[in-house]
Amino acid sequence: MSSFLCRTCGSNLKSNSYIVKEMMFLSKEEFGYDQCGACESIQIAELLDHSSLSKHYPRDYYSFNPDSARTNWVKDALKNFVRTARDRGVFGRSFIGQLIERVKPEPSTVMLIHQVGVRKDQKILDVGCGAGALLNRLARLGFGNISGIDPFLRGDTVTSEGVQLRKRHLAELEDQFDVIIFNHSFEHLPDPQSELRTARHKLRPNGLCLIQMPTPSSQAWDDYGTDWAQWDAPRHLTLMSRKGMSILAANCGFQLRRIIDIGQSWSLVASELYKSGVGLHDAQDVRHFSRSELAAFRRKAIKANEAGRGDSVSYVLVAQ
Repeated sequence: MSSFLCRTCGSNLKSNSYIVKEMMFLSKEEFGYDQCGACESIQIAELLDHSSLSKHYPRDYYSFNPDSARTNWVKDALKNFVRTARDRGVFGRSFIGQLIERVKPEPSTVMLIHQVGVRKDQKILDVGCGAGALLNRLARLGFGNISGIDPFLRGDTVTSEGVQLRKRHLAELEDQFDVIIFNHSFEHLPDPQSELRTARHKLRPNGLCLIQMPTPSSQAWDDYGTDWAQWDAPRHLTLMSRKGMSILAANCGFQLRRIIDIGQSWSLVASELYKSGVGLHDAQDVRHFSRSELAAFRRKAIKANEAGRGDSVSYVLVAQ
């Protein structure tokens, strides 16, 4: 067993160890995780080799399913209409979308992009893009200079909205970008420090790196511990604390300009069911809870975000 070294802050001080089960596909295979005593970030104790890790990303893994590949086309067409209207409402281009956002707000990467002032003519890269769902949303809003990379893709391809996706690692690109996005992909990286340094070199001066990821610096972590759905063992290799990201950003040539809490109720619903041994796919079945219970989960998620205790956050990093 190798000695502990925090892949976030570099400390060799370990405070706790945990055993966490794989629950998305309900294999219940167990994996060890360690917590850093210096920055409180959590990481998988032993990194899996590519072959071992790949088996936990089957073809029906959610990020590989394009937003056009659904089973209930009527229901999903309605969802896509609402999502697109909401996105346009965020940018002030849809009155209906503005109403939807007001009635049922959704903390999203599209909202973040609008909040930090990303322009539609800027060159944007989505790292760990999966089938390109986020990029398709941006394309529908008029963002034209966008692309994605993901080493787990079968090969280079183009999305339904014409966005180029490449089977690449970030270090393999020669391009320079204005904005690099890690939309819930950063927690999947075996070497986050190396990847963030690479992102810094791929960004133009004052470029933005936007990272959305779960954090144990949250109420949900306190409430659920190893049943917290955002562990997502063994796919999530590093769960950074807010303090940990601040240290990592500075060490990699970034200023951490802003932290925005974006926790959602699905994580609380799934965590409750994990306690009963129910997998994530079953956890998405709302029949497990009454409408009032689901509303209570939504209120709890909103309250945690407002208190700076949401279990997912957006980090806004500026290249120095």
